[in-house]
Amino acid sequence: MTTRSDVFVAINSERNYQQAKWGDLDTRNRIGDFLIYMERELRKATDGYYSPDEPKDVMTAVRKVTSVGVAMMEKFGAPLR
Repeated sequence: MTTRSDVFVAINSERNYQQAKWGDLDTRNRIGDFLIYMERELRKATDGYYSPDEPKDVMTAVRKVTSVGVAMMEKFGAPLR
């Protein structure tokens, strides 16, 4: 079983990767841009569900969706529940 702490480490590693690859997305993307990126990765997760490597493909895409959501909240705020 993966702990919440492990999950946050994975998300943070993806954010670090994104920043290294794309630079500071915060300066040029709007809310809609982030939603489109998330939707694209979510589609990959859905498609991965039907692939022979299902768990790996799905969870890789979910990590990316979540990390883009984190980037979005970094720019536009993260309201508390």
